[in-house]
Amino acid sequence: MSFLSARFLVDAILPGRPAGLLDLVTRECIRGSADNRWAEQPAQLPWQMTLRTQIAVAAGIVVALLACALGALVCWALGYRPSALYAVLPLWLETVGHATQHLDTKVSALPWVSQLTEVIQPATLTGLMLLSVMWLVVRAAELLLRSASKNTRDQHLFWRFPLQLAVVTRYALLGVLIGVVTLAVISGVDRSPTWAGILVDGPGGILMSLGAVLVVMFQLVCIGGLLLVGRYCTTSLQLMVELQPLSKTRENLRRMALDVIQFAMFLLVSVGVLLVAALLPETVISNVAGMARSLTYGWLLMVLLGWSGVMAGYLVGLLALCVVGALEYRDRTTFEHPAGLLIRARDNARKYAREEAGINRYQNHLASITCVKPGVLRYWILRLVLFAVNVLAKFWFNKGELGGIPTILSARWVLIDGGRRLLFLDNFGGAWESYLNEFIDLAAVKGLNAIWTNTFVNAAGKRYGFPPTRFLFWQGAQDARPFKAYVRQSQVETIVWYGAYPMLGVVGINANTDTRQDLFAPLSSPAIDRFLQRL
Repeated sequence: MSFLSARFLVDAILPGRPAGLLDLVTRECIRGSADNRWAEQPAQLPWQMTLRTQIAVAAGIVVALLACALGALVCWALGYRPSALYAVLPLWLETVGHATQHLDTKVSALPWVSQLTEVIQPATLTGLMLLSVMWLVVRAAELLLRSASKNTRDQHLFWRFPLQLAVVTRYALLGVLIGVVTLAVISGVDRSPTWAGILVDGPGGILMSLGAVLVVMFQLVCIGGLLLVGRYCTTSLQLMVELQPLSKTRENLRRMALDVIQFAMFLLVSVGVLLVAALLPETVISNVAGMARSLTYGWLLMVLLGWSGVMAGYLVGLLALCVVGALEYRDRTTFEHPAGLLIRARDNARKYAREEAGINRYQNHLASITCVKPGVLRYWILRLVLFAVNVLAKFWFNKGELGGIPTILSARWVLIDGGRRLLFLDNFGGAWESYLNEFIDLAAVKGLNAIWTNTFVNAAGKRYGFPPTRFLFWQGAQDARPFKAYVRQSQVETIVWYGAYPMLGVVGINANTDTRQDLFAPLSSPAIDRFLQRL
């Protein structure tokens, strides 16, 4: 065999490029065999998975609209109709501007700010700076609260509630800032010199206008350079945690620095827009300036109503959690603590010995039956939580993980016996002990607590409640030993169960699905590399 023919054969068998190897795999293994031609067509995925992002966006829009509607009701109850608020918004902004007049002189003397005061009013510029400072303060408070409650075992209502309020307030401030910047751009056009002055002032005016244009262009170039530097810094900060995790203090500093740089980039873009607005002829947008101003005030009104609605919703939620806290306090005297079930571990060994022994390497099954605590409130709390969990599992947690747990193949809670008992069926990968530890350590513990805290089990003539929770979501299953004893007592021995892929875990099923979907899809070079790695 000559050198050229041998080289041709090697290239045919082992293509030099990943794309060639992928083509060889699909051509020879799939299209070359009549039995494998079915794999040419991608698998038909449920619409809940294919439209997952669109559904999430639509749900976010619906929630925002409901928050605005609730905020409108709250404002109407306080004597402020939305139409009246829309009319009074300009007066409020003007009042804020007058309240900060003593800062205008100091602000106008800052570098670059003197150029902006020719475009927008100093009071408006001062308001933008104050909003920026408020945003940074709220973001710093949010990061401190988030780091203080990062561990799921340390989280409780008194940390999470103000944290979520800080997140909502930060986004509301950002929305107000966007609206104020838009109003500044609109007002900047009215204050800016127009190109019509060139024709009136003669050659001197032309030179002055061209000089102003050159100055603005230079400033825009500087802004572009600063944006590139900001982009480099943000990328470096994002890659900082790829190799090793940082301490809590350094992580807070990294995230704060990242947010400050990104926020500064947003302000730089806003400044660039304002500088460009100084050069636009008034006739360019004078026809739409009024409409743009009306839409901007409408945006500010929506932000105000949305923030008010969310605050009202959180207040209602806080009151509801206080009611739940009262029920939990009562349950401590009504039901026995599940720690008393620890002595019954040997009696229940037959129910979970198969799982703990690891006989089934890829999949195991858990069936649990518990009794629902008496009372109308407990029943409807359980129904509401089950509805929320089912919606999230169907439309969001449908790609190989449930609440952060990657080993669940299927899970379902069902009320039986007219709502008197709760049945839990679950297929999972790995051992029983490690599976429950994942529930304890990951975010899914909140959903688990919210469901099972409404149940109890009977043993030796006594009623044992779920490990005590705090305000429905916290603690509970995080009391590991009583939680596992509770699960063992409620567990029903399973002789047989159905698994569509009994020799695969969740990771293997997802990898096979991705491979099937990518077989004949147009892939980029990194996607081809990931495809070959899965093989």
